Amino acid sequence: MPQSSETSYYSLLGLHPSASVIDIRRAYRELSKRYHPDTTELPAALATAKFQQINEAYATLSHPERRLSYDLKIGYSRFGVIQAPADLHHPVRYAYDYSKSAYLDASDRPLSSGEIFALFILGLTFVGCLLLAIAIGFARGEAAFQTQSPQSTLKIEKQISYLSQLTSPGEIKNFNFSKSEIPMSLLPADTPLYNHPLPQIEQWLKDQGCQQDETQRHCWRVQRPEWQAELWLDIEQIVVKYIEAGENRQDIQRSFKYSLSREDIEQAVFSGP
Repeated sequence: MPQSSETSYYSLLGLHPSASVIDIRRAYRELSKRYHPDTTELPAALATAKFQQINEAYATLSHPERRLSYDLKIGYSRFGVIQAPADLHHPVRYAYDYSKSAYLDASDRPLSSGEIFALFILGLTFVGCLLLAIAIGFARGEAAFQTQSPQSTLKIEKQISYLSQLTSPGEIKNFNFSKSEIPMSLLPADTPLYNHPLPQIEQWLKDQGCQQDETQRHCWRVQRPEWQAELWLDIEQIVVKYIEAGENRQDIQRSFKYSLSREDIEQAVFSGP
């Protein structure tokens, strides 16, 4: 900073030019109490002159733009200048031999205790999650095996019982073990139809003499001496169309909800139009 015969505002406040805004405010409060004409013990003329100088300094240094202009005026810059080293343009005389280093390369360093602990916790968490997943898999597998095992045993017993009733070798050879062609036992007749599994509904239709369409599996046909009809297994109901059973040989179509019992639907459908 160039020397000046005048006392700078920073000197009046007893601060360095790099002082912060908080330091400037604190110094001004202390000096204003000391030199205020009403509270000071100094002569009134000296105290008034000093108090005016302090106010002038604070008014300038507390304002950012005014302070910047004042810093330029006294030749002070708060922005440091980075200077290039003296040997910047000198060629490198020798290269450092990293093989003499205790590390693999210059950027390598040993792990700190905190980093080692974090890696240990991470590995422990991974192993714990893996063991938990294996335990859950075993538990679910055992539960599924215990649930399905009696059903599988019952199915095998039914197959053996049914095979014991077959007499000819051709019947035994044509028996399909995968599809289990054993006749199904239907639920009670007063059970709503939506409680019947689809294989039982199909078995029930077969027992009533219906034949399933080969292309449209939801369509069934039934033939009686007096009438013939088509049945469609829709999502919410059974639709029955009696072929040419109405006046002028028109078709009659009726629908029955699955909430009806199997007995009621059987009487309504297969008793004819």
